[in-house]
Amino acid sequence: VNRKAWNLNGGDVFVFSWAKLGLANVVMRVGSIATGTLDNGLITVEAVEDVFGLPDSGYIEQQEGDIGSELNPSPSLYRKFIEASYFELESVFGDVFAKDIAQNVGYVSMACQASRTLNLDYEFRDRILGIGEFIKVDEAAHCPTAILTTDLAQEESSSVIVNGITGSFGAYGQTLYAIINNEYVRVDYLDTVTGQMDISRGVIDTVPVAHASGSMVFFAEMHTAYDNLQAYIIGTQLEAKALARTNSGTLAEASAPTDSLTIQARHSKPYPPAKIRINGSYKPSQVSGELTIAWEHRNRIYQSEVFEHPIDQALTGITPEAGTTYTINIYKNLISPVLCRTLTGLTSDSYTYPIDEELADCGGTVSYLTIEIFSVRDDIESWQKHRFTFERIYTGWGFNWGFNCGWWCMAVPRWYRDWE
Repeated sequence: VNRKAWNLNGGDVFVFSWAKLGLANVVMRVGSIATGTLDNGLITVEAVEDVFGLPDSGYIEQQEGDIGSELNPSPSLYRKFIEASYFELESVFGDVFAKDIAQNVGYVSMACQASRTLNLDYEFRDRILGIGEFIKVDEAAHCPTAILTTDLAQEESSSVIVNGITGSFGAYGQTLYAIINNEYVRVDYLDTVTGQMDISRGVIDTVPVAHASGSMVFFAEMHTAYDNLQAYIIGTQLEAKALARTNSGTLAEASAPTDSLTIQARHSKPYPPAKIRINGSYKPSQVSGELTIAWEHRNRIYQSEVFEHPIDQALTGITPEAGTTYTINIYKNLISPVLCRTLTGLTSDSYTYPIDEELADCGGTVSYLTIEIFSVRDDIESWQKHRFTFERIYTGWGFNWGFNCGWWCMAVPRWYRDWE
């Protein structure tokens, strides 16, 4: 505006008309004002329509828009109906609640994306499969989401670009967890403008696995509804609905998609071991020499009580939960794997597979091996298992040594090389 506005201050009101925008005698209140400079007298005013002047405001033409349809609630297209982990139950309901849960039951949760920007929140309803009516058990804010733009490899930490970011993130980027398919990750950094996301993989009771481009990321911590009204016995099949709510009402139950799962008593399962190393490396493509597998202990109760946020694969020094042992399954062949050996009751943090036992178990040398490792406590297996497949390389006397010994083999007599 020009210098006629010289005496306006923050909080003052004025009458504003602008035919081009269809405005006539609209009462505005000054938010801030810049009074110009010595060589430029232009005054810049930031103002909002004054709430007390609304009845006196005039509009020359009817304002266009389709806000009515946006007010109608619509179904959430992306949802995560999942059994709650011990970490989640302890974090939300406290350690007394979590410790008192029987080992043969489980609790469920729901996170879902807002299908429209004007959705306020949603009702979480569930029931035993096909029995009775859906019962409202909780309500929650919609979950922020994003989409992986590239494939995500099986690794201990990742930096990835996501797009399609929706929702309000609040404190994200401060070591809260997110869910990609059935893997929980810790969000260490998130730029909602560029889409760069740095994550620690396989946290809480999950392990790192590969994910395809286009997988949905649910930033579920602080944006999840829980059914803590009912604990369900192992094997119980449940179905659930998320009913979006707007200022105009709640989505009709019949319009909400149905999700289902089977209770596994996830909360009672021991955490899988972490920081797996095969001959010193995580997920090697080739392994030569005697096979050694090492790992770090994890403890669902201790970690939930001591650490506010999920810990990563690299953390050392955790004492295992009482009664925890480890099981290793070793398979041969890349296609149609065949189990060669199962090791149970391991209590240390490493195992070495003697080469002679490997050859006996596998019936000689093999091209590929697959290692599967998980935790067991009270005959209860961890919710997820680490799995690694690698090419097996044999070296030394009796294993085509002549092809691996280098220039010296070329210098020895022919009869010696032929014998080898």
